[in-house]
Amino acid sequence: MTWASIQTDHYMSAKRFVGYALFFACLILVINFGLRASMGFFLKPVSETHHYGREIFAMSLALQNLFWGLFQPLFGAVADKFGVVKTIIVGAILYALGLYITSIAGSPMLLHTGAGLLVGMGIAATGFGVVLPAMARLVSPEKRSMALGLGTAAGSAGQFLVIPVAKEFIVAYGWQSALVIMALGALSMILFSPALAGRPGQQGAVTLADDSQTLSQALKEASSHVHYWLLIAGFFVCGFQLAFITVHMPSYLSDRRYQPGADRFFQYYRLADLGRPGRTVFQKMDIVLYLRFPRGSDRSISAGAHDHHEHLPVLNRHWNAVAGHHSAHLWHGGADVRA
Repeated sequence: MTWASIQTDHYMSAKRFVGYALFFACLILVINFGLRASMGFFLKPVSETHHYGREIFAMSLALQNLFWGLFQPLFGAVADKFGVVKTIIVGAILYALGLYITSIAGSPMLLHTGAGLLVGMGIAATGFGVVLPAMARLVSPEKRSMALGLGTAAGSAGQFLVIPVAKEFIVAYGWQSALVIMALGALSMILFSPALAGRPGQQGAVTLADDSQTLSQALKEASSHVHYWLLIAGFFVCGFQLAFITVHMPSYLSDRRYQPGADRFFQYYRLADLGRPGRTVFQKMDIVLYLRFPRGSDRSISAGAHDHHEHLPVLNRHWNAVAGHHSAHLWHGGADVRA
């Protein structure tokens, strides 16, 4: 065996290790954000079981977001000092403990402690602030953008993949058992954490000179960039819109007797189709109005929907008269794919 072949084998081995490590890091982010985004499904059953107003559990989830933001830089510092693996292990335990306490909570304070404090800490210790820097250190500087993009996409994919599974758990086993199952899922992050330990002397490893920067120096450097402040401002969009929607929309749709089924895929497709380039204003308005006021509204009325739904057929007829020719090609052969 020549020296060149030994170097080639070493390079391929290191490349495979980085690939596996990135894959397991993405799995951690899928679980982290998938479980978090599923909490809105528990607003209605938790409130009805304990005879609370919905503001109690909604307050717990609001605290969860606040504690997530508060502890994220702290767990980032812990990861730098004690290692990413230990931080993720602690975070997964906190995450699972919070979900379990939520399942057995008999008072608002326990809900705030479980779903709010502990789950918020668990999200912070196993989320972007800890995992993304570890992914960046695994690769060479020129590939860090790709690694960070993969991690960010994994977090978004988790919200898409885990939410329907969590919903089915609630339907099949009840919300308390579903939370226990989700707690076990949170603990599974421990299994994937060793991959982020890294290897000594890796190409993407941070040097000692990089570690010498203090917290105050890091904040001073970041504050001198306008993009840092724009990024902070952008998080308010997430808090006021995305977090609010994930908490309250499931219960809102349930109140409106929305019954998801296999055909609802086409509704999601049409909703995503709003952003496709080339859509006219009339086409976009047609999609929005129809998703908001579906045809066949008489089914909702006969099922006992709220009184304000009674005007929906009139709205639909008026809209179809104004923009019917714009919506003709939004249907598959004239069939209503959103019924």
